[in-house]
Amino acid sequence: MRWRRNWPPCKRCRRAKKAELEGIIKKQAAQLDDANRQQAALAKQLDEVQQKVATISGSDAKTWLLAQADFLVKLAGRKLWSDQDVTTAAALLKSADASLADMNDPSLITARRAITDDIASLSSVAQIDYDGIILKLNQLSNQIDNLRLADNDTDGSPMDSDSSELSSSLSEWRVNLQKSWQNFMDSFITIRRRDDTAVPLLAPNQDVYLRENIRSRLLVAAQAVPRHQEETYRQALDNVSTWVRAYYDTDDAATKAFLEEVDKLSQQNITMDLPETLESQAILEKLMQTRVRNLLAQPTVSTAAPATQTDAPAAAPQGE
Repeated sequence: MRWRRNWPPCKRCRRAKKAELEGIIKKQAAQLDDANRQQAALAKQLDEVQQKVATISGSDAKTWLLAQADFLVKLAGRKLWSDQDVTTAAALLKSADASLADMNDPSLITARRAITDDIASLSSVAQIDYDGIILKLNQLSNQIDNLRLADNDTDGSPMDSDSSELSSSLSEWRVNLQKSWQNFMDSFITIRRRDDTAVPLLAPNQDVYLRENIRSRLLVAAQAVPRHQEETYRQALDNVSTWVRAYYDTDDAATKAFLEEVDKLSQQNITMDLPETLESQAILEKLMQTRVRNLLAQPTVSTAAPATQTDAPAAAPQGE
């Protein structure tokens, strides 16, 4: 029987294994250094942010008053152009001016003058009573049931309505025969004079649908008022006026009053002539850029100590 002898590994194999382990250790040490540098950078950024917040909150309350004034002016612009609410927009501008006045800064006189001019410009705008218009439209909707339909049977007397009385004289029998024949024909054919356009006829019970259609158009007009949809508003009222004049008795007092109110409302503007811009907006935006945002952009001196480099692990002991 042969005995196999276990020889120790050769030196070349030991050196290769050692080199592989040293490479792994160096790679891990480099990764650890990168992580330490990233952590140090994040700590520095956090320290800078904290210093900026402390600078803004502790340096001057005037900065917050300026930001408040800028916000109020922008909100006034949105109320003015989106909602056409002149009263609220003017109140917001007055609040913005009060914020600037609390700063007691003479350099803000230009901004305050611009706000004052904007308030004066809004005070000259002719305001529209939107709620009043909507209430009048609702009132008209409630009056529809009081309107009287046109009477299509009230026509004039027949044309050429000569006397149809018969004579008692036998010698006038031809004349009496002719009148009798004429009276007989008049019951089949009647010619009447009309000076106005014929009123469209309604089928039985169709007046209910007509009244509801008129109500729906008045509702459309009322909904168009707060949305400032001028064309929709006028078209709806034109439909109401046309239908009432076509199917209802225009000589009736209630119908006359109804149509007068519709015509008056159709001439009412539901959009106001507003200024295109607010002068104070651009001025306050520039002040915000120079005083607040530049303050945030200023670099801060970091007091954090530089991160120490982590020593690489000691090399593995040299093997034999």
